[in-house]
Amino acid sequence: MGNQILTIAGLNKSFNGVKVLQEINLDVNNREIISIIGPSGSGKSTLLRCICKLECIDSGVILLNGRSIYQKDFAKKPGTKIGMVFQQFNLFPHYTVLENIARPLMTVRRIDKESAIETARTLIRKVKLENKEASFPRQLSGGQMQRVAIARALAMNPDIMLFDEPTSALDPELSGEVFQTIIDLARDGMTMIIVTHEMSFAEEISNRIVFMDHGMVIEEGNPETIFHSPEKERTLSFLKRIRLIS
Repeated sequence: MGNQILTIAGLNKSFNGVKVLQEINLDVNNREIISIIGPSGSGKSTLLRCICKLECIDSGVILLNGRSIYQKDFAKKPGTKIGMVFQQFNLFPHYTVLENIARPLMTVRRIDKESAIETARTLIRKVKLENKEASFPRQLSGGQMQRVAIARALAMNPDIMLFDEPTSALDPELSGEVFQTIIDLARDGMTMIIVTHEMSFAEEISNRIVFMDHGMVIEEGNPETIFHSPEKERTLSFLKRIRLIS
């Protein structure tokens, strides 16, 4: 599978004195796809937000390609880009699909307009929205908006992609097109961490499943083991409750 790309060690995070993440240790290999499952409020989304520096940690270490994400000049180094796709699409409503992808390239990565548009068009093709580049977000379905959000994250040329419940705002039919986009990324060798309640998707796409509860990693392993013969009683009771194990 290749070299380790992300290292999390001894990670702790509290909000107003309440522990949300407790002693999280997790390694992610290059090209690996990890799905994080668990009940609501177990710290899954907070963990992703810590990895991409939307939340500060209380203690512990997060390394991407051997560099601490809290190093002063972290973002300027090669191999330090993290892409994040949220539950809500967070698109600019007054920009077209093309502009939503191209403008951040010009402002954040300082790419000239012509190159930014060329890159944006390549990514629009990648997420199969060629006929929508002049559309505004309000003219798109939820699934199409999420695919634009994925393309925008990819435009930053990330070393790892984080997905926080990417289909929770979508109905099942629209979820399928987003899942297919993520499957295509997996085939391209993108390293990904996916927080999801969609167990069948997690089982299909993942190299490894991480089960979290009460801010802790309770169990991790390959999908076959976690979903069909988990070792920990807490994992078993969670899967029974969502009727994945009879």
